[in-house]
Amino acid sequence: MSRVLRGDGVIKGSQSKIAIFNTMETLITKFNAIQDQFRLLREDPIELPQIVVVGIQSAGKSSVLEAIVQQSFLPRGTGIVTRCPLILQLIHCPVGDALRTTKGTTGVEEWGEFLHAGGRIFKMDEIRHEIEKETIKLAGVKKNISHDKITLKVFSPKVPNLTLVDLPGITKVPVEGQPQDIENQICDLVCSYIDNPLSIILAVVPANMDMAANEGLKLAKEADPDGTRTLAVVTKLDLMDQGTDAYDVLSGKVIPVKLGIIGVVNRSQQAIMDKKSIDDMLRDEREFLKKKYPSLIGCNGTPHLTKTLSELLLAHIKSCLPRVKARVQTEISTCENIIEACGANVEDKKKYLSRVLSDFCNEFSKVLEGGQPAFQSSKLLIGGAKICYLFDRLQKRFTAVQPCDLYCLERVTMMIRNASGPRPPFLVSEQVLEDLVKPLIADFREPSLSCVKAVMNELRNVFAEKFPRDAGLRFPLIKDKVGEILENTMNEYSKAALHMVNATIDIELAHITYGQFEDLVEKELHNIFAAESKEGAKSNTISTPPPPKKKLSGSNSAVSNFQFSSPPLFGTSFPTSAAEPLVSALPAVPAISFGESPSPVNLGIISNFALPFKRDPDFVVSLKKKLKVAEWEENEPIRSEKQLQEILKLNPNDEKHMIILGEMLNHYYKMVSNKVADSVAKTVMHFLVHEVKRYLHSELTEGMFPKSVMDTLFEEDREVEKRRQDSLDKLEVLKRVSRVLQSV
Repeated sequence: MSRVLRGDGVIKGSQSKIAIFNTMETLITKFNAIQDQFRLLREDPIELPQIVVVGIQSAGKSSVLEAIVQQSFLPRGTGIVTRCPLILQLIHCPVGDALRTTKGTTGVEEWGEFLHAGGRIFKMDEIRHEIEKETIKLAGVKKNISHDKITLKVFSPKVPNLTLVDLPGITKVPVEGQPQDIENQICDLVCSYIDNPLSIILAVVPANMDMAANEGLKLAKEADPDGTRTLAVVTKLDLMDQGTDAYDVLSGKVIPVKLGIIGVVNRSQQAIMDKKSIDDMLRDEREFLKKKYPSLIGCNGTPHLTKTLSELLLAHIKSCLPRVKARVQTEISTCENIIEACGANVEDKKKYLSRVLSDFCNEFSKVLEGGQPAFQSSKLLIGGAKICYLFDRLQKRFTAVQPCDLYCLERVTMMIRNASGPRPPFLVSEQVLEDLVKPLIADFREPSLSCVKAVMNELRNVFAEKFPRDAGLRFPLIKDKVGEILENTMNEYSKAALHMVNATIDIELAHITYGQFEDLVEKELHNIFAAESKEGAKSNTISTPPPPKKKLSGSNSAVSNFQFSSPPLFGTSFPTSAAEPLVSALPAVPAISFGESPSPVNLGIISNFALPFKRDPDFVVSLKKKLKVAEWEENEPIRSEKQLQEILKLNPNDEKHMIILGEMLNHYYKMVSNKVADSVAKTVMHFLVHEVKRYLHSELTEGMFPKSVMDTLFEEDREVEKRRQDSLDKLEVLKRVSRVLQSV
């Protein structure tokens, strides 16, 4: 106690009783003021050092408190009487103290004040009724309990500066009017106080009951297993059975607590009814202890309990003071951060809205242009990067298709047969090529349109990700309105993009250009001639004619120095030109086996080539179902599998036709797919993305700045408004508390 303490009424130090008393008065009074401030918030933002009184019903808690105050002022009755936490602040106020003059109580020795009553003075015999009235207000007329606190200040020259928290007594069996889980409710309330590591637990236990079965001690032990912050008060020493005593209990051999065990003798119920005074009770208690426990009289009794509690609370507050100060500063910082996040009151709505829209549009454009720093988004790809990924995925979807794999050999054969009419195609059937490629081009439409919609969805994601978070939380109507205008803007500009994509597909479907096929056909013919020459050399039958050196020309794409023979419709070749010896010398084409699985078809005439289309037995089965006899088919009707096999059988020219047709199909599909994918990307960027970026800010300004619209946008979210106001209230209290603590 040799160090200097600062505060109201604190004198520089010595170890005198006056200095100790004044230090105690300063610390406890200031912490009482802090408790009063927290009471205004209906919650305790931080944990404070306090003494919490716990015990079972009828353990004598109220009698102990009245003995300390030396006045009968608490409600009495059977069953549960204390139904709300009672914060009992005892303030030593000697006669002649300046406080009496301030409060106008110079003619009153003792009085009470309730925090909820706003400074009204209550005589000691009026306090009981006020507690009962406030209890009914908070907990109801039945036997329910409430977590709401009642704060009572008692000013008296007989009491020390001390603060105690009286809690409802623990009960096991609910009585009439109490809920069935009343025990759990009381235990939860008690634990909410004693679990505070800064609380001192004052466990009140009756001496005439089994200590091991005491519920109050059980809860205290659960909250404080080591007993380092528990003080036990043993009541009803005078009611123990004849021949028994409490020496072992009072000596600390039964209850494992570190702060001590103090025995007291209170007034019995009969003594209370007989209105036995507290002074008489204290005298009888002293006589009883002197007679029954002479060796322990110095460390037991109500006066010793009062002194011990005062010293414990003072030492505890002093030890907890740095922790409390640090916690208050932390809470102040938290409140300030919340208020900053919620935002201050908006004085100039137009200026605020202009800033929000400008920030959003700048961020929106920046992200679409690829200005998103790594790992600053909740998504893997966002904005321009995601749009690029969508274009690349469309391109890969197109190029992943192998067009020849989508048609079987038998289907293409039937298409060639039916497209030829009475005259077989001279080189390649243009009609078949178009019938093969146009469905594939038409299939570009759905993924291309889906790509446009996916880009629109990504613009929505950019809006959700990049709209200023503070403005969106505080004024959700502003965010909703921006989202609505963005949606309308996208829908407006997407019309041109969708129209252009559809037009691109329609244009490709409208006309197939054949000019780019000249080099391709010439190359394939050259390869075929080279292969035929090789086969002819092996057979030693005929010399191979030289490959053509001139490019294809003319509308019929005929090769100047080579022409196909004109085969009949099905199967057999009839030589009609100089090429006859070559064709006649070729080995026969193997017949189609209807049971084979789909696989590339090897040419019978050219061993190095394979037809680009695969066989499909299932399609052949579907053709079998069409076999029938028509009335006009009098000569050789098509009604047998053998005849169907002859139709599907390929002659050498058919095979060449298939090879060139497959190459043309692959070539044209690749060219158009690249063109469409490129056109879709350019269309989306030009008609949608760039236009939205260019006009979004002006659309937002036009749609949101009219006063009639603006006034409706600043309706703040109720949760945000409540959070800010609660934080402002809490911050004000915490700052007052901080000033109180700084003066200690």
